[in-house]
Amino acid sequence: FALTRDLSGQKTGQVKLSALLNDRGGIIDDLTVYKMADDFFMLVTNATTQEADFQRIQAILDQKKFNCRMEDISGKTGKLDLQGPRAEEILQILADADLKSIRFYHFVESPVAGIPAIISRSGYTGEDGIEITLPASQAIDFINELVGAGISPIGIGARDTLRLEAGFNLYGFDMNEQISPLVAGMNNVISWEPSSRNFIGRRALQAQLDAGLNEKLVGLVLEERGVLRAGQPVRIDNNTSGVIT
Repeated sequence: FALTRDLSGQKTGQVKLSALLNDRGGIIDDLTVYKMADDFFMLVTNATTQEADFQRIQAILDQKKFNCRMEDISGKTGKLDLQGPRAEEILQILADADLKSIRFYHFVESPVAGIPAIISRSGYTGEDGIEITLPASQAIDFINELVGAGISPIGIGARDTLRLEAGFNLYGFDMNEQISPLVAGMNNVISWEPSSRNFIGRRALQAQLDAGLNEKLVGLVLEERGVLRAGQPVRIDNNTSGVIT
């Protein structure tokens, strides 16, 4: 009900991408849902929207009186993403689990370097990488283990180049609370069926479809050398037709 994606068929050990919308159909966040057990889900949100996500979902729980309890574990949880062609090979040295057995958009719970962890492969950065979720108190120890195994720490900007090459959206740039998933090209995270699924924002999205979309996110290709920066206008026949995200 709270999310655009129907999670009723999600299996334990599976990860699904979804979105949390406001009543106008704007995107509060795009997030991944880990099914840990039959009655236990973990939501991985964007860091900047974590508090807004929690408050929004908690308000829905309170209003609908769902028999559900939510806990914010962001302060005691760390998450590292290992990217590159040798990611699996190098992490396997430290991991107890057979990493080849982890399918795309799935996870396992298994120690890495002796630290209890959740190891997943969602590919959310555009690379066939691996995400490791572990106690925040042991994250630095784990980073040191990775460095010792030959891994170089990188900044968040390097992640964005991978995302951009794959054509993946970034929250705050390509989508926000004024942009709907229809405009942002995120139709794949919307479950329209069954028709009785009245998720938050559904009516607004349906109204957009009925009226016809007057804008959409598209890719730009440079035909010569240049620099594209967020906020620059896009002009066609000397008319401003859009803006670079």
